Amino acid sequence: MDWNSSALWGIIGLIGGIIVSAFFYFLGVKRKSLIYDITTTTLVSENATQIEKLNITYDNKPIKKLYTTTIKIKNNSNSIIEPNDFAPSVPLSLITNGEFLTSSDTGVKLFAENTSNNVYPLFEVNENSMCQKVIIHFDYIAKNETIRCTVFHTNSLSINGKLKDGKLKNKDKSIDWKHLIISFTIGLVMPFIFLIIKNVLK
Repeated sequence: MDWNSSALWGIIGLIGGIIVSAFFYFLGVKRKSLIYDITTTTLVSENATQIEKLNITYDNKPIKKLYTTTIKIKNNSNSIIEPNDFAPSVPLSLITNGEFLTSSDTGVKLFAENTSNNVYPLFEVNENSMCQKVIIHFDYIAKNETIRCTVFHTNSLSINGKLKDGKLKNKDKSIDWKHLIISFTIGLVMPFIFLIIKNVLK
């Protein structure tokens, strides 16, 4: 292989240029993505409510189960996410088949890393399905910003929301595309670099 050949260096430059261009193209493509992480702790189990003389109530009604859940929702995309990025019929929300505790000292609490981001819960009760929904209201979610929710609830909880152009994903099932693209690009470029160094040092 003639390393002094201009044709060879032209091919290497072309391949390198394509790889670098593709790398920056994929990094620059606008995408919207939220990843969430849910941690639930059982405060009252159904077994505990069977203890004689133990009565646990909420709003004057007996409850058999009680949980506290922390949800972290992070904008891991390269774009700011706004409320109108969600479908109006499927906003960012929490849903339970039980009840949310809504007292002022416990209930549903929302926090944003960015103090200028006004976040608060909006409650909805679906009488037909007997489920409760908490719509997460926010002004915007900046890049890499995280919204934290702490909720008390009496049954299983899920997170819902439909981005018009993007995805709401579970952290455990999400793929770090940025890291994957960088690793892939380095894997393609490094062999060329080693070959060039090896032949230059001959």
